[in-house]
Formats: sequence, structure tokens, C-alpha cells
Amino acid sequence: MKNTLNKKIRSLAAGCFLITTITALHADKPIYKAIKRIEVDSKENIYAFKLEKFDKEGRLISITREKEKTLHETYYDYSQKNIIRFKFFENGKLVYSSTEHLTPEKKIKKRIITRKDNKITATEEYVYNTEGKLESIISKNEKGEQWRLDSFTYDTKGNMIQRRVTTPSDPQEINFTFKYDNNNNKIEERHILSYEYYRIKTYKYNEKGILNESAYSKYSAGKIRSILNTEYIYNEDGSLKEEKIKNDKDVLQYRHIYTYEKY
Repeated sequence: MKNTLNKKIRSLAAGCFLITTITALHADKPIYKAIKRIEVDSKENIYAFKLEKFDKEGRLISITREKEKTLHETYYDYSQKNIIRFKFFENGKLVYSSTEHLTPEKKIKKRIITRKDNKITATEEYVYNTEGKLESIISKNEKGEQWRLDSFTYDTKGNMIQRRVTTPSDPQEINFTFKYDNNNNKIEERHILSYEYYRIKTYKYNEKGILNESAYSKYSAGKIRSILNTEYIYNEDGSLKEEKIKNDKDVLQYRHIYTYEKY
């Protein structure tokens, strides 16, 4: 039971980097009180929803997501200077909590993940290069032993072009690679699990540099297994209104519908 919990916490913790990064990407967007996403299938049945709430400074204060009768809730606390705390709940029960220590530039310096009994189960140390770019994340278990290393590489324009994930227990690396156009828009993302198993996501933009299409492909044993194409539709103010996801035969699979609440 303990190993299962630790594995779950580590998996969730690894995703925290992406959550923080995604939130940072929207820092220049209008400040909303709440953003709600409803997910419906091809028959217009609601099968999931996600609600994000923000404070007046634009900081994320909670995420609520329900799917397949499972409710996930995350709450953020910014009451201490240069410290972000959050707690993650599943169906009302605390799974783990995290404390992020920030640099004066508001970048994550260290993250400490604890179980519901307040025992430390993992730590993450963030290392930056001389230009302030994230260079690596060193993840350690409850014994202080390194169990994962994330390394990042950038091009001359500062765009991340590779993320390598290595673990001492597994010699097989997991690689993420990224490509960009001349305007620094990301046009391709590859998640390489092995030579035969990988995933590719491509992006297309309109003449104003706004994302309007993406394609997500899965490969198994070197052969393509599935494709999902997404069309992005926007409101007049530029906020995302809807995502239409179709298969490779152009048949609608599901939709994501966004609504916003302003201060």
C-alpha cells in the first residue's frame, strides 16, 4: 500500500512542474476569477469538468476536477513570502501536500512533498543556469536517495528543445524534444519512450500567431496506433472558447467548452 501511495505521489509531483509552467505561460493574460472547462462526448454527454479559481493577482488558488466519479481538488496558499503551499485531495481525502520554496525571482528552488501523515515522501531541487533557465530537477525519495533526474536543453533563442528523464533503476531514458518556427511558436513535441514507442504532437498557427490546430499521434512497435486532431475556437477577446477533438477520419470524439468569470 505504501509503495503504491509513494508511486502515486511521485507521479503527481512530477506533473507539478508542468502545472506551474502552464500557469506561468498565462501570466500575461487577463486576470480571471475563474475558468471552467466542461468536457462532453460526441453525444453531448458531460463526462468531466475542471474549474480553476484565481486571486486578484492572477495566482491560481484552486483546481477542481471531476471525471469518472473521481473528484480531485487542489488548493494553493501564498500567505508566506517566497513560499507556495498546496494540498491535493481525492474524493475529499488528503493524498499529499507540497511546499515550494521560491527564489527572489519567484522561481521554484525546492519542493518538499509530504503524505497526509506529514512525513516527507519526496523532494525536488531545481537548478538554473547563468541565464536563469531551468537546467535540471533532482528528485529524491524519503531516504534522500536520488530516484529521478530531469535535464533541460535550450536553443540559442532560449526555447526548450529537450527534456531528458533518467532514473538509476532504469537505464532507458525518456526523452521529450521540441521544435519551433521562426516566431518561436512550438510546432512539434515528441515524447520518446523507446525506439518503437513514442508520441508526437504538432501545432499549427494562423497568420497572427494564434494556435488553431494540433494533432496528437501515438506510435507503438514503430506503427501509428491513434491520431487525435484538435481545432481551437476563440472568443472575440482572444480567450479560448472551445476545443473540438476528432479522430483521423474527421469524426468528432469530444469537445472542451470554456467559460470565464471576471472580477
